[in-house]
Amino acid sequence: MRLREIGLTLLLVTATALAYWPAYRGQFIWDDDRHISRNTLLQSTRGLQRIWFDVGATPQYYPLTHTTFWIEWQLWGDNVVGYHAVNIALHALASLLLVRLLKRLSVQGAWLAGFVFALHPLHVESVAWMSERKNTLSIVFWLAAILVYSRVAGLIGKPAKGWHWWGAFGLFVSAVLSKTITCTMPAVMLVLIWWKRGRLTWRDVRPLIGFFVVALVAAMVTGRMERDVVGAEGDDWSLSLVERTLVAARALWWYAGKVVCPTSLAFSYERWSVDLGSMGQWTFVVATVVFVAVLWLARKRVGRAPLAAALIFGGTLFPALGYFNLFPHRYSYVADHFQYHSDVAAIGLLCGVLTLVARRVPPWARYAWCGTLIALLGTMTLAQSRIYRDQETLWRDTIARTPTSWLAHHNLAIYLASMRADPATLDESLALLRRTKELRPQHERVEWSIADLLRRMGREQEAQTHYAAAIEQYRQLIHRDPGAPNAYARLASLYDTIGRSEDALDVYLEAAIAIPSNPYFVQQSVMRLVQSQRVRQAIPLMERWTMLEPDRFEPRIRLAYAYGVTGRSVEAREQFKEAARIDPFNPEVVRGFNLAEKSILLTPATVPAPGDGMPPE
Repeated sequence: MRLREIGLTLLLVTATALAYWPAYRGQFIWDDDRHISRNTLLQSTRGLQRIWFDVGATPQYYPLTHTTFWIEWQLWGDNVVGYHAVNIALHALASLLLVRLLKRLSVQGAWLAGFVFALHPLHVESVAWMSERKNTLSIVFWLAAILVYSRVAGLIGKPAKGWHWWGAFGLFVSAVLSKTITCTMPAVMLVLIWWKRGRLTWRDVRPLIGFFVVALVAAMVTGRMERDVVGAEGDDWSLSLVERTLVAARALWWYAGKVVCPTSLAFSYERWSVDLGSMGQWTFVVATVVFVAVLWLARKRVGRAPLAAALIFGGTLFPALGYFNLFPHRYSYVADHFQYHSDVAAIGLLCGVLTLVARRVPPWARYAWCGTLIALLGTMTLAQSRIYRDQETLWRDTIARTPTSWLAHHNLAIYLASMRADPATLDESLALLRRTKELRPQHERVEWSIADLLRRMGREQEAQTHYAAAIEQYRQLIHRDPGAPNAYARLASLYDTIGRSEDALDVYLEAAIAIPSNPYFVQQSVMRLVQSQRVRQAIPLMERWTMLEPDRFEPRIRLAYAYGVTGRSVEAREQFKEAARIDPFNPEVVRGFNLAEKSILLTPATVPAPGDGMPPE
C-alpha cells in the first residue's frame, strides 16, 4: 500500500472516530434492552446455542449479529463503550471496503465516496444505535462479498480461482445471517456485470443460482418472523398493492433527497397518509418511471453507470419500501437506517460525477471544496450523534422534529415516569400520554399506561376507569381478530397487573385454543396451572408443548415431572430420556433423569414451573 493510501486510511478512521465521539457514552435506548441489556441469551452457552438453532428466540433470525453481542457480553457485560466502539469500527471498515470496491471498479472519486459514506449524518442512526449492529456488521460482509465475487465475474483483477466463488458465497451467507437486507447481493452483481459489459448471459447468471436460493430462503424466514414473531400484521399494514406502490415511489424519492440534503433528520418521521385520489402522490410514481426511462434512453450518451447506480439504490431499498410488512412501518414508512446499504450506490455515483466536474478547476480549489464538504458532513454527524446520548434526549429530539410521533410521546412518558417520581415529572408524563391518545386513539398500550400512572399518583378511581377501557379495547381486538397474539398477551398481562390472576389464566387458555400453533400461550397456561396445583389439567397442554417445540428440553422436563406426580412413571422416564438426548449436560435434565432412574417418588411440589419466556411481540 502506498504512503498516500496509508495516510488517507488513517485520516478516514480518525475522522470517523472523532465524528462519532458523543456516541461512545450513549446509553441503552429503545430496543437495546431486547437485544443486549436484558437479553438473557447473551449470558450463557445455552443462550448462544439458542441464538443459532432456535428460530424465534430472538426478534429476528440474525444469529451472527447476536453472536457478536454474545461475545461482547462475555468481554464487557453491559458497558456501553465497547458496543459503540465495535459499531464505529465496523462502519469505518465498511467505508474503507467501499473505497476498495470503487477503485477496483475504476469509479472516479473513490476516496471522496469513502469519506462521505463514513461521515454522512444519515448513517448516525445505524452507527450510534447499538441495536443496529445488524447494519454495520452485515454491510462489511456484503461489500466484501461483492468485492470477491467481482473477481469471479471477471470484472476486476486476474482470473478467479475456485476458492474465490466459495469465499464470496461464505461472505454472502455471513451477510445474510447478520441482516436479511443483504440478500440483494446477487441482483447487485447482475447489475454490475451489465454495467461493465452491456449485456447479461446465462453464463453470468448460473454461478449466482446458489446465492439466489439462499436469498429466497432468508427472505421467507424473515418475512414470516416479521409477521408471526415481531407482529407486523393488522390494520397498519392493510394496504393494497397499488397503495404500497404509492408508498414505495414516495419513499424512493425521500431517500434520494436525504442523501443529497441530509437536513431535518429524526429518529422517527411522520407516517404519511396514503390517498389513491391524490395527484401529488401519483407524481412520485410517474417521476420514478420517467427517471428510469430517461436513464435507459440516455445510456449510450452518458453511459450505463447512472442507470446501474439507480437500480442498485432502488433494488437494495426494495425490501424496505412497503411491499413487505415491516414492523417499523407502523410508526413511519421511512427511517434513516433503512437506506444504509443502498447509499453506497448513490454516494458512489454522486462522488464520481463531482470528481469529474472538479477536474475543470485548479487543484487547490478541488482540495478546498472536498475538505469543506467532508468537514461539513463531519460536523453534522457530530451534532446528530449527540441525540443518542440517552432515551430522554432521543425522544425529546424526536418530538421536536416530528411533533406527530405518538411513539416518541408514549416512550418519553414511560421513561420519565420510570426515572423520576416528583409531581412535576409525573404530570408531564400524564400530559404526554394524553397527547399520545390524541395522536393514536387506537394505541394498544396508552390506556393501560395512563391507568398505571394515575394509580401511582393516587388517583385510583380514574385509574380503574382506564383499566376497564384497556380491557375492553383488548377484548374488541380479540373479537375482531381471534388469531392476533398480541391482544391476548397484553390482556393477560393487564389482568396480572391489577391482581386478577385467574382471569389472566383464562385468557392464556383461550389463546392456546384460538392459536394452537403458538407455544407461548401453551407455556404460560402450563406455568399457571402447575402453580395452582392443577397438574392433571396441565398435562395435555404440556404434551402439545413438546410437539410445538420438539427440540427444546424444557417442555420434556415439565411433562416428565407431571407424569411422575400423577403415577405415570414409565412415561416420565421416557420424557427424561428424550430431554437428556436433547441436552445431556444440562443440570436440570441430569437431576430429573437421576431421580427417575432411582424411581424416587415425585410430588407436585417438585414440578418446576416453566420460565416466563418471551411474549409474542
